[in-house]
Amino acid sequence: MLFCVFLALMLLTPLVFFVKSKGKYFYIATLIFSSVAISGYMALSSLLGGEIIQQRISILFFGNSVIALDKLSAFFILLVDVAIVVAIWYSYGYLKYHLTNKSSQQASLHYFSYALLYFSMIFALVLRDGYSFLLAWELMTIASFILVILDGQERKKLKAAISYLVQMHIGFFMFLAAFMLLKKSTGEMSFDALGSYFSSNPNFGLFLLFFLGFGMKAGFVPLHTWLPEVHPTAPGNVSGFMSGAIIKMGLYGLVRVISHLQADFFTISVFLLIVSIITGLFGICLAIVQKDIKRLLAYSSIENMGIIGIGLSLAILGKAYGNDLLTVYGFTGALLHAFNHSVFKSLLFFSAGSLSKATGTQNMELMGGAVKRMPYTSLFFLIGSVAICALPPFNGFISEFIIYSGAFDSLSGSSVGAVALLMSAIVSLALIGGLSIIVFSKAFGIAFLGEPRSRKAQATKEVGKSMLQPLIISSILIVAIGLFSMVFVRPLGDIAGECLKINYTNAFYETQGIAAVLSKVGLVCAIFIATVVLLYFIRKAIIARRTVKYGPTWGCGYTAPDSRQQYTSSSYVSDFAHLVNPVTRYKRDMKPIAEDEIFPVRRTFKGKEHDVLNSTLINKPLRWMNKWFFRLAIFQTGKIQHYILYALLFMILIFALSYFDTL
Repeated sequence: MLFCVFLALMLLTPLVFFVKSKGKYFYIATLIFSSVAISGYMALSSLLGGEIIQQRISILFFGNSVIALDKLSAFFILLVDVAIVVAIWYSYGYLKYHLTNKSSQQASLHYFSYALLYFSMIFALVLRDGYSFLLAWELMTIASFILVILDGQERKKLKAAISYLVQMHIGFFMFLAAFMLLKKSTGEMSFDALGSYFSSNPNFGLFLLFFLGFGMKAGFVPLHTWLPEVHPTAPGNVSGFMSGAIIKMGLYGLVRVISHLQADFFTISVFLLIVSIITGLFGICLAIVQKDIKRLLAYSSIENMGIIGIGLSLAILGKAYGNDLLTVYGFTGALLHAFNHSVFKSLLFFSAGSLSKATGTQNMELMGGAVKRMPYTSLFFLIGSVAICALPPFNGFISEFIIYSGAFDSLSGSSVGAVALLMSAIVSLALIGGLSIIVFSKAFGIAFLGEPRSRKAQATKEVGKSMLQPLIISSILIVAIGLFSMVFVRPLGDIAGECLKINYTNAFYETQGIAAVLSKVGLVCAIFIATVVLLYFIRKAIIARRTVKYGPTWGCGYTAPDSRQQYTSSSYVSDFAHLVNPVTRYKRDMKPIAEDEIFPVRRTFKGKEHDVLNSTLINKPLRWMNKWFFRLAIFQTGKIQHYILYALLFMILIFALSYFDTL
């Protein structure tokens, strides 16, 4: 019955084109929030109750399909539901002014695409047969493409959106090929047939095909090239949802395939670990040298996909060695980090979107001083920054702590090869975590602290309540997971037991001691937060009795401070930029100052980083193709006689091939 209501709500979305302009948002928001209530209820019932909900549907483009809602699907549905609630709520204030120069049809298309994106994602999570899943996946790609090109009048943004569409279809054909191979072997084109295929065939080949398809959506290196181009160009209310939920769809598909693996565990774990380590390190290295705040966050998303991949690879490695502890810890940590990333990255993107809207730029070099003018936005960005750096007392620390615990606890008694892999994961996680602190200390320091670096930055004002209120939801979840982690971890352990087919019970955590450790961590975090809050109110009470004066920051005796004397985004990480130059290809354009130049003349400075993989895998092949297309343009003479001749030659060729084929 609930499925039927959910379907009915989906079918009502096209009516937004007939709703008056002022009511379009409220119409779509009502449909989406109602759908979230239904899907969330069903997901919680499946996740906590343990039952698999199945129902056959036959409607419109889905044909005769089976919907199956198990714990894995339920988890990702809850992830998407949380992300869409925050995104739609945030969209009200963001789009109020962003759509003023758009026509009624453009506004309707944007709202309709948002709803279509949500519904297609939910169906992709519950549809098991290949045809219906592929159709839902394609609808998801098209809907997100339409959302990205809201400002498609700009050539750069349109180019990025088209690049995204092309790469998503390349990924689509990868797992289409995987499904076709599956059908040829088993006679079924369904996720449920994976177990039958993997039991009688080598596992790595089919896994690799699915990885190329789903990894493209998730943003694993070197399949990541669309992500840092699309996130900065997408509207602020879209980029947060894309990073929070859409890239997790690729992760869902990957986990779904992993849950059916029956052989080649060691090979697959090593492959995924290597790719994930490269993804994490490459993403964070590129994030450090970015000036565009949304591009920085996009590369950070790539880095976090690497962390999730490391957790999954350790889970598969545990299966290879029969180590249930490593399997559960790796899988649980990976899923929890996926949810955590969805929460704090949405918070960061929406906060950055508010700042960009207030300053009129995404360039951090033109920001600064926002902490005084936009205190609430600054606080939300700071909370997200601490969380993403995996620092206590917030949620990012918990998920990475679980992955660390699994790796460290599995070192004793493991073979030399296993220890080498475990140490590689541990060292990589530590290095990624340290570099993350550099990234977000730079982002918060340059964009929010110091003096304003431009006139627009001086005139910034705090955004409206409708853009701040939804961020409270994300902040509450960040704190709640940090303090009450076992409430969230225990159901994920159940998912690990169901997906990886290991003997798991709720007592598993008790016997291994993880529950006690996380409880103590939560208690310490609670004491820390309580202490900070107490000190804040004590300070506030003391200040209330005194006269407070505000003045400029002490400038070491210099009485004419200027914003140009502050660290810039480039100078803050200049030493690191030299170290990772082979990856970032960071170039500086400035005439050096000679030793005998007592009074230096006016100079300009420009710094530019390059994604070496994007340049090698995308730009160079495109330039080569364009070169040959221009050469082939010689046949485009503009004379109809030549075009008739081409058609005649083509027909002769077809007849010749047909003749020789019959011999």
